Amino acid sequence: MLNNLYSVILITSLVFLVPSTIVFGDEQSTNEMLFEKAIQAIKQEDYKEAISIFDAILDSDSNNVGTLINKGTALMMLGSYDEAIASFDKVLQIDQKNEKALKNRNTAFKKIGLMPYIDSEYLVYVQIQVRNAQGSLVSVTEADTIKFLPHQLTDEFLDLIPVKETMSINGKTFEKKEIKTEFTPNEDMFISSTRLVAEKFGDSIVVFFTLNHAYTVERGDNITAYWTVLRAVS
Repeated sequence: MLNNLYSVILITSLVFLVPSTIVFGDEQSTNEMLFEKAIQAIKQEDYKEAISIFDAILDSDSNNVGTLINKGTALMMLGSYDEAIASFDKVLQIDQKNEKALKNRNTAFKKIGLMPYIDSEYLVYVQIQVRNAQGSLVSVTEADTIKFLPHQLTDEFLDLIPVKETMSINGKTFEKKEIKTEFTPNEDMFISSTRLVAEKFGDSIVVFFTLNHAYTVERGDNITAYWTVLRAVS
């Protein structure tokens, strides 16, 4: 209802919206006043108060894109990245190409960062094979020192991969997933990392990442990464 009444400003590189002064009725006027109060709270760095006010606005219009974006951004400022992403995801369920939500969602994922898989529910191994344009094997690189994204998106990504088998390791049950990715460079390059990405709302988010022994490839080479991911299920 308020979406068309907002113009854009930038604060600390995150996208907030501000309402105009046009009024179409009591509810509209009340929501605009609340929104302005929330923006003032943000400017004063009182993010908890801003979120509380945004929630009050969402009571009357739970799918208000502008309010959801601003609530998500305020949550980011508090360091509540999972909740912020959930707010941006709701926007993208309404408008999949919303650039503000995509930008802030991507920033939130970067803020979460990647964690070492040690003591996590994952065991990961990757083998990278490089073949030249004629199909001859050029090099093989292996790595098992992996970082992962500590967010439900990682499990959502794995849920899409068929279970190859289940196995028991040190009394814990794991399901085994196998993933193959391929890449053909358009130019000579130096490669020192390999990534698995989840695609959601048209955006690519890294869910697994490894720093492997660096290697060089030439234009036209084929790089194939064979991932084995074990996820604990009990």
